[in-house]
Amino acid sequence: MATWYVYQNNVQTGPVSEDQLSGMGLTPATLVWREGMEQWQPAGQVPELSFLFEAPAGEGSSFTTTPPPSPGAEAYAGTRQYQNAPGGAQYQGAQGGQQYQNAPGAAYPPAGAYIPASGKDKTTAGILAILLGFFGAQYFYLGKIGAAILTIVLSFVTCGIWNLLTFAQGIVMLTMSQEQFDRKYVYTNSTFPLF
Repeated sequence: MATWYVYQNNVQTGPVSEDQLSGMGLTPATLVWREGMEQWQPAGQVPELSFLFEAPAGEGSSFTTTPPPSPGAEAYAGTRQYQNAPGGAQYQGAQGGQQYQNAPGAAYPPAGAYIPASGKDKTTAGILAILLGFFGAQYFYLGKIGAAILTIVLSFVTCGIWNLLTFAQGIVMLTMSQEQFDRKYVYTNSTFPLF
């Protein structure tokens, strides 16, 4: 029986069996992956999982869904994946069963662990930090709303002096590699990553 990995609510779980899938509250748009699949796919488009979405006899109901864009195969298929877990971050290989466990507050992800591509471009974030850092635009772009609001407050409280730090932050973002950027600014546990 195949083991599956499920990606819902920005959290990956797995491996799980087909029997366990029925109790996980999957929707047709929930992304799933198993060994042998080229990339993540919405569960409603995987024929093997059609039993999860069949209407009980006599109801005749049907559903339609527009699945979210699935992540690129190069970042997910057959590679180590990340998972937010209670008590810290956990990484588990889709093949080979390699696991890493971080304590709460530890660096996220651990040094040397594979991290999937985030989809956030370091160049865009760097330019936003340089040009619109006063407004916390780089943090809005990264989805760190609390850090963006704090940046705006600090910019006003310091009468614009804080803008020098966001300018320097933009230069740092532009000079680091994409993997370093993802590790430092996207997949970090920090609510206010600066340098």
